[in-house]
Amino acid sequence: MSTKSCFPVDAPIVAPDTKTSGLDPFKHSLISFALVPVASGPTPLVQYLSTGIVAHWDPWAYDNFRKDSDNYTMRGVSVATAYKAMQYYIAEELKTDEIVIVGHNVWLDMAFMKQLAHRANRSFAEIHYRSVDTFVLMYDLYMRDYTGPKSLSLSGACKHFNVELPEADKDTALGDATAVMQLYKKIAEHNNHMDLKYEFRR
Repeated sequence: MSTKSCFPVDAPIVAPDTKTSGLDPFKHSLISFALVPVASGPTPLVQYLSTGIVAHWDPWAYDNFRKDSDNYTMRGVSVATAYKAMQYYIAEELKTDEIVIVGHNVWLDMAFMKQLAHRANRSFAEIHYRSVDTFVLMYDLYMRDYTGPKSLSLSGACKHFNVELPEADKDTALGDATAVMQLYKKIAEHNNHMDLKYEFRR
């Protein structure tokens, strides 16, 4: 996280998504990730990691991996290469050294991105960032009776705001990052047109 006292309000907003061998960052491994800028312009970054050294798989994660296994075979790179690609993308494609990261349950994506840095013998502190969680934004809308409880998941939130993706992109890092990017835009647009007065449930 940035140690600067003032974070720029115009920092680029980026939606990441990580695909992993399970949900425990202390046990499972990052196997692919995508970064999708919210603003139009730069092409999204997608990185597949070599999976030969993955020691632990949850069954559901392995099933998802098998659906996209050709990309891992043909495009898989080392953790060091993937981390360098992320750094280059932020510095050269986004033209910045500070970003705002937006995700749904973003803490989990951040945990695996920090794991990537650690495995590459680097520190994620090299990347200055702040984060926004679309789950928290959806929970805020739920607490004010703008949505129902089913909208709190990523799929439910996308359904609520009519965010749709091609079938081929579903359950991929690029597809889910794109969904989060579109969801964030829809929430922002919605909030721009609604009464912002807080009236929480009891």
